[in-house]
Amino acid sequence: MDLPVVPRRQATLALSRDLGRFWESREKLLAPAALAGLAQFDTTIALLFGGRTLGEELLPWLRPEILLVAQRQEWTQQGRRAPVVKLPGFALVFRLKDPERGGPELEVAFQTVLGFVNLDRGQKGLPPYRLETTTHDGLTSWTMRPLVAEPEPGIAANYEWSALRSSDRFVIASTPALARDLGRAFAAGAV
Repeated sequence: MDLPVVPRRQATLALSRDLGRFWESREKLLAPAALAGLAQFDTTIALLFGGRTLGEELLPWLRPEILLVAQRQEWTQQGRRAPVVKLPGFALVFRLKDPERGGPELEVAFQTVLGFVNLDRGQKGLPPYRLETTTHDGLTSWTMRPLVAEPEPGIAANYEWSALRSSDRFVIASTPALARDLGRAFAAGAV
């Protein structure tokens, strides 16, 4: 498998795991305590995907290839104030069996996650995030942006969660720059 080349790439880890088969074998592979946590996770995922179950309806959308990509961030180009602790951006990339069906479902799930994040932030008295949709090089991305800039950027300023679909890939990245860089690489034919 060729790995996508993106500017300032620090690391790429390629995994191949048939998550559907893992799910089918979970009772043999996991301790009872872990199974209870996985059942709760399945219930939460069903909320994001309109009641669809993880193992039977969602995991079959994914091919076994999963990428984890890390990229050094450049704060001056992003127009944000740099936090005291600077972390690299990172992304998870999933390959879809049926991008026309699974891609829009994953996009909506990302938007639903924003709703849950804002509910949690509201309960803590924190300002909400808004969803910003942008298009660059023919690729549309969705980014969670704070409504109010932090006066003193903390560690959370390292992250502006973004999602993007390019070709048969769905990217979830901690920065919009990394999501766009990966999207361009896949649109250009990176395997």
